[in-house]
Amino acid sequence: MLVNIDIDVAEKADWTIVTVVGEIDLASAPNLESTLADRIGSGVKLIVDLDRVTFIDSTGLRVLISSHREVENHGGSFAVVPGSGPVARLLDLTGVDQQMPIHNSVESVTGP
Repeated sequence: MLVNIDIDVAEKADWTIVTVVGEIDLASAPNLESTLADRIGSGVKLIVDLDRVTFIDSTGLRVLISSHREVENHGGSFAVVPGSGPVARLLDLTGVDQQMPIHNSVESVTGP
């Protein structure tokens, strides 16, 4: 099965930024889930930048929801940058954008 996703992890200020490029679907969601799970710990501050994601399905949505829950359970902060494309539409349609912090850009979370 072809996995059409690139994941980059960087640090800015006291935030860990996970940037995803490509498609989040049944084949690629486990890669994202593993990347996020490896970074969840006490007090973590995690941004998931999905601005360059071209497709996301319910599997990807589940990864976001469960990761958000885990970060909160560990007393951390979680933010999503959905961009203006398919991720933003899915979060809006499902109401998930009302359940977790959504931001317009990484800089709006971390500062300049």
